[in-house]
Amino acid sequence: MVKKGKPEISEGGKKGPEESLRAGSGRHQQKMLLLLLLLGAATRRCLHDETQKSVSLLRPPSSQLPSNIRSSPFTFPGSRDPQPLRIQTCHIRDPVSGGAWDPEGDGMGGESRALAAVREAAQRLQGVLAVPPVQGPLLLSRDPAQYCHAVWGDPDTPNYHRCSLLNPGYKGESCLGAKIPDAHLRGYALWPEQGPPQLIQPDGPGVQNTDFLLYVRVAHTSKCHREPSIIAYAACCQLDSEDRPLAGTIVYCAQHLTSPSLNHSDIVMVTAV
Repeated sequence: MVKKGKPEISEGGKKGPEESLRAGSGRHQQKMLLLLLLLGAATRRCLHDETQKSVSLLRPPSSQLPSNIRSSPFTFPGSRDPQPLRIQTCHIRDPVSGGAWDPEGDGMGGESRALAAVREAAQRLQGVLAVPPVQGPLLLSRDPAQYCHAVWGDPDTPNYHRCSLLNPGYKGESCLGAKIPDAHLRGYALWPEQGPPQLIQPDGPGVQNTDFLLYVRVAHTSKCHREPSIIAYAACCQLDSEDRPLAGTIVYCAQHLTSPSLNHSDIVMVTAV
């Protein structure tokens, strides 16, 4: 039972402040885009479905922050005709691997191979996919279930279900192990029971001229270790209000990228099958 005027504890995985919505994988259009954009392929089998099930898809909250700390909406449905999909890649260096997987010191070469393949795959996809473009800079959502520990529980107060207590252990947002830069994220605030919020982190500048953000990791993860045949795997992490993918991560298993038996075309095929 929630007592009037008392914060309501928001547990991880349950509905949090600002009515954050997590989407399933239901829609056909979403699945097609995911298959084209983020197919985590392997030399012998595909890990896409397995990996995607392990990742929660975050959608924008239905109630937005006040206009003074809010950016414009992601898209205006129907306001523009579909245009070629604009994919922006962002390389996230893996702090755990730290080069330990590469005793020959060829780590940068492996990363360069991955990034070159991603750029080529993105160009191919941009040539065949069209979407209503995002208006203004692309900004990703934060997960209230992560940054907020409690919300106001009195439905008669103006800030009902807003964040009343921050999670002291919050370290930002990630997507399949890739830490999302604050510059790519919306801000967040702490709310009193009544009155305006205290802005904790403002909106980042976002990413201009972008419809989809693809984060790229090169790492020796536990999944790579368990499945030596896996070259890469991937998942989508955020959707817009129309269930269109906005961001995802592809992880390249580092040990394969220094192998002379794997050429550039192989890596491109894994990325964009």
